[in-house]
Amino acid sequence: MDNNKAAHANEWDAEEPLPVPWTAEQVQALREKDPVFSITTVLFLQACLGLLLTALIWLLTQRLNFAWSAGYGVLVVFLPSLIFAKGLARSHQAQDPGSAMRGFFVWEFVKLMMMIGLLALSSFLSGLNWLLMLLGMAITMKVYWICMWRYKSAKAMNQFVDRNVLKQ
Repeated sequence: MDNNKAAHANEWDAEEPLPVPWTAEQVQALREKDPVFSITTVLFLQACLGLLLTALIWLLTQRLNFAWSAGYGVLVVFLPSLIFAKGLARSHQAQDPGSAMRGFFVWEFVKLMMMIGLLALSSFLSGLNWLLMLLGMAITMKVYWICMWRYKSAKAMNQFVDRNVLKQ
């Protein structure tokens, strides 16, 4: 039994080599190989898909309150996400990682409260079709999943949005 403890103690005492820091070229190569969607791209796709859904519902039903219901569902998701992204961009400018983390939680809380407030406000809107509002919300929320599903085209989509939409 004592020999077994000594063998395990030697395993824990053995020093492992420290990891080698990556060079800027290695980091850039990883980003090129595995691009991610920027939040700007996700917001752009949410807005496009929301407008498309609203227009499609209006064309199919010719009822303005149905299109407004779907559009309001899109706004319930899109506006808080936009505010979250703007606030998060500001909090990431902080040098302290702790303040950036606090900023994330603060802006996520603001986003959730805005969504709850917009949903509560919907009960006061007359002629709102709840089913179409929920459809608008669900489709707008699923943009994140669409982005992950289409992960291979992330670099091309980010460049398209940056060049053509933001005109940078």
